[in-house]
Amino acid sequence: MSSYLQPFSDAREITLPCLYLPSGTQLPANVNDRKNATEQEAGRLSRKMLRVTPHVLPSVERAVNKACLNLRINRKKVHAFVSPSFGEIQAVCWTMFDEPVIVFSSQIVELMNEDELSFVAGHEIGHFLLPEAHFLKEDTIEGRIHSRAAEFSMDRIGTIACGDPKAACNASMKLMSGLKEPHLRTDVSAFLAEARNSFDGTFQSHEDSSHPPGQLRLWAIVQFSLTDAYLGPCGKSGGNPVEQINSAISQRMHEQIDRHVMASISEPTLMAKAWLYCLCRGHGTTVDMATLNQVGPAVDEERLRRAWGSLSGFAPAQIIEHANLRLQKSLEQLQPRSPRIAKQLLELAASEDSMKAIRHLLNS
Repeated sequence: MSSYLQPFSDAREITLPCLYLPSGTQLPANVNDRKNATEQEAGRLSRKMLRVTPHVLPSVERAVNKACLNLRINRKKVHAFVSPSFGEIQAVCWTMFDEPVIVFSSQIVELMNEDELSFVAGHEIGHFLLPEAHFLKEDTIEGRIHSRAAEFSMDRIGTIACGDPKAACNASMKLMSGLKEPHLRTDVSAFLAEARNSFDGTFQSHEDSSHPPGQLRLWAIVQFSLTDAYLGPCGKSGGNPVEQINSAISQRMHEQIDRHVMASISEPTLMAKAWLYCLCRGHGTTVDMATLNQVGPAVDEERLRRAWGSLSGFAPAQIIEHANLRLQKSLEQLQPRSPRIAKQLLELAASEDSMKAIRHLLNS
């Protein structure tokens, strides 16, 4: 565990089972990006916003304190502020510090009751507690897939923080609508019944969003409230294994959003592998599929055969030239979609002895 998280070890024990990652994710060895001490920034914010204290903002203080109690965090370690909203219903957690810094917009405070605000506080504290959920922050197709997954994790932590799945769902419905009682009737069952029509289709409009559809988030909160990962911290036994709901979320996200965007990553990755294979073969070396498939989507023998067969009429020097050009084109297509996989492919080529003959070409 990173040193800055040591004071939050109890909270980490509670929240790690909440972590939901896209299928096939491999976490890096180090996800620590905290560099700055919090006190200096908190002092600066105090000159621009209202710090949450029992005397100045008592209801917000009670909400934050409840979240801290349920997550087993020392309240003094959480720095909370309220800022003018300018019409925005939001809360943010600044995670570049060694303690969580939360800023609530004034409008979200007006919208929520205390239990609902505890959900929001817990959700934001979760961004600090689980840096694993945010190791891929880039604004790319793959980055947005990971960002959408992270929101499910944070909703779970918010649900534990407020200790009431109904309050968590109510808060989510208010965030979706911008309304509160009496205009909004927070009937979760009725909302989900109406939302089931959405589950039968797709949410392709969310492909470019960093957040999953509200209907899926609400459904996921209800399902999470029935798991061991929620009931355990609440002092209750039993519950469904959280892995079951993780699988169900993965299936729905894949069917309704992610499969459409993952295809745009998969194709250039597979083509890059095929031309990498051909380039090595043109230099008289062999790269097996197991080596190529250490990175990204798995390529099959048929694709490698087709790529090599397309070069069958060329002279040896032309094979190398064409394979290199096509590899570079595939990497150019892959780079804006998934810089991570593009980099990993190049690192693979640089590290494998079987590819040493082509390193000078890749470096160019």
